[in-house]
Amino acid sequence: MVAVCNTSFSDPPDEEITPFKYFKQMSRDKVITNFVEQSNLYCVRKTGRPLNTNKNEMEQFLGIHIMAGIVNMPSYRMYWPESTRFDPIADVMSRNRFDIIRNYFHINDNSTMKAHNDPGYDRLFKVRTLVDSMKPCFLEIEVEEYSSVDGLIIPFKSQSSLKQYVWNKPHKLGMKVFSRAGYNGILYDFEVCMGKGNVKNVSPLGISGDIVLQLVEVLPKGQNYKMFMDNWFTSFSLMCALKEIGILALGTKNFKTSSL
Repeated sequence: MVAVCNTSFSDPPDEEITPFKYFKQMSRDKVITNFVEQSNLYCVRKTGRPLNTNKNEMEQFLGIHIMAGIVNMPSYRMYWPESTRFDPIADVMSRNRFDIIRNYFHINDNSTMKAHNDPGYDRLFKVRTLVDSMKPCFLEIEVEEYSSVDGLIIPFKSQSSLKQYVWNKPHKLGMKVFSRAGYNGILYDFEVCMGKGNVKNVSPLGISGDIVLQLVEVLPKGQNYKMFMDNWFTSFSLMCALKEIGILALGTKNFKTSSL
């Protein structure tokens, strides 16, 4: 007997969503406003002088980073000199102004950060506001019938206690993120890997199983979604737990007796 997915989808939009509109769906105005406020605050505390940036300039600053990820150069400073000038970036903001904003860009108020030995210390404090603002936006996307849970690497070369080396990933060095993504590559939910910090109360399923349940807990129950995962997540107990909430799962290799 074939298990049919019982969910339904909205009609396609009347007009195609532009890249900018899609960006605005993921980064709401309050996110940009927070960048402005925290960057201005950080600059005043560090230098005694205001940064005087605003929402429009902050969007330009972020847009430059996105464009630089598409048209890549060995150094970000190469977008401005005459010999390597790239007008879509150089015409938007001067290099000196870009450097200033880059030096004082901030997301959270350092004065509220707890000490490392405090039980409430958050390893993601520096970006917590951004992460907490983005996750609900991803959760608003309608879910496909087929999806998977996996770990991915966000390339990152600077110093951080969260940086990992994973030999079997296309990008081997960076931040590891547990993700739930659809058949078409759309990201629906994610958890930045913080070891045991990802799960508050570890169940008999183990950390890997609990992460999967956290990533699917927002899905409507009993809809017969199909979930795929690799051997690190897969266990017989997890498959049973997913089946109980109406998610049919398939894992690779042999079942494990423990996910710890």
